[in-house]
Amino acid sequence: MIGNAEVTTLVPSFCGVDLAAKWRETFVEKYSDQLRKLMLPALEIHMSEQDRLAVGAGTPGFSEALRLDAPVPISTGLSQQIEAALDRFPDGVFLRTGATSFKSSLLPVTPARTVKRAMDILSLPNRRAAAFLADSLVNFYDLNLFAFPWRDIAPWSEFRIFIRDRRIIGISQYHHQSNFPEIATNERAIKTSLSDFSRDLLDALHMDTVVADVFVERHNNGGFKTTLIELNPFIQRTDPCLYTWKNGGDFDSGFRYREAQDRPQAARSGRQQMIDDPWQLPS
Repeated sequence: MIGNAEVTTLVPSFCGVDLAAKWRETFVEKYSDQLRKLMLPALEIHMSEQDRLAVGAGTPGFSEALRLDAPVPISTGLSQQIEAALDRFPDGVFLRTGATSFKSSLLPVTPARTVKRAMDILSLPNRRAAAFLADSLVNFYDLNLFAFPWRDIAPWSEFRIFIRDRRIIGISQYHHQSNFPEIATNERAIKTSLSDFSRDLLDALHMDTVVADVFVERHNNGGFKTTLIELNPFIQRTDPCLYTWKNGGDFDSGFRYREAQDRPQAARSGRQQMIDDPWQLPS
């Protein structure tokens, strides 16, 4: 059933997105051990074809695109692997596929602390997650589930790093519609952490051009640690945050955040920057 020519022509119209090989290179399954060490520890949970069909079927249009005649149950094996992840991370887990998360407006983003809660998360309609599941089935590649230990990540602490030709060309706050005083208060320490992390990231990356989402956490010594969340393709579908894709992009190797409402703050450049604020990104 999966992969015949008729079904293959149906999936792109359901997905509504070009799932090119370049995009698949950003999936967690493609990460090296060195790159995964820059993330929170995670358990990789194998998703069989049956499991991917069962999870995707929660999204309207998926079953029709893949010509499913009857409901497909999630396997006992998947449930057991999720239970093992909960044993390892007793404070709860955050579930995502190697391609994307299951974030949904239908369910608040809270930790899964039981197998039932995990199943509720997996069964909710999610067109983006279902699109990748469908693509994996039609194009015959593995797409697994990843269970990360739950971490409350403050919106102000998330940043997006833009990389082109293995060079950092800009960093922006991720939630760019809001201003967060925490960024301005800790700007120098945050930039130090991001700069140090970027060197490790460039060493570990398997892609020359990509966008990385990260978050920072304060250490007891007052410094910050940066942790990788995920990679995204360097394409115009990826939100440029406080940069723009227009005319080839305005990436300036700076650090941009919204200091006050509707007024983006960019890192200064040139000699004045080096005197007052030694912001230096690896290249």
